[in-house]
Amino acid sequence: MGTDGIEDGALGNRAKQLAITNLRAREEGQAQSAEKAIETAQESGAPAAMVDRGDLLREHGDAAGARAAYVAAIATGDNSWSPIAMVRLGTLLQNQGDTADGPGDQPPKQGDAAGARAGLDKAIESGHKDLAPAAMVGLGNLLREQGDAAGARAAFAKAIETGHKTWVPAAMVGLGVLLREQGDVAGARAAFAKARATGHKTWAPVADAASPPDEIT
Repeated sequence: MGTDGIEDGALGNRAKQLAITNLRAREEGQAQSAEKAIETAQESGAPAAMVDRGDLLREHGDAAGARAAYVAAIATGDNSWSPIAMVRLGTLLQNQGDTADGPGDQPPKQGDAAGARAGLDKAIESGHKDLAPAAMVGLGNLLREQGDAAGARAAFAKAIETGHKTWVPAAMVGLGVLLREQGDVAGARAAFAKARATGHKTWAPVADAASPPDEIT
């Protein structure tokens, strides 16, 4: 077995085969086949399958089941999939109130902000080259929504410091939104301009659309 543990060797090959079956079933719209493939892979102990099952359950509106699957993946301690599960769990908990089952005339409940923060913090602490910067941006957005402008700004700054090609412009956009909400139009324009200058296919257009219009003189 290698450093990533249980997914090596024959067991890993079996998990990969089941993952391919799951992907094909999803593409063909066969939800039951996809779920069966994931269940079989999860029984093998493959953390990738646990994350995939969490995603599938979340798509079906089963927040509790998705949460259990992500927690199981985190518990494996896998170098690659545990941080991914942490970010997915954090996002799920942050938005859980929006998808919770309940009477239609009741307002949506607030998501589990504390749980989301814990999941994002763990992902950041993992130091994963892709997931840690993503979690920093997620944390910045969460703190901004909670009214913690200083904390949000610090989280975005840390994400920018990583130099990640995707999450740096995302953090710049997040910072721009924060500054715009605080009334710092010049600062917001500068942040959006930096995001635009990266040329990122997703975040550059978002920055362009979000930037405050130039003052008419």
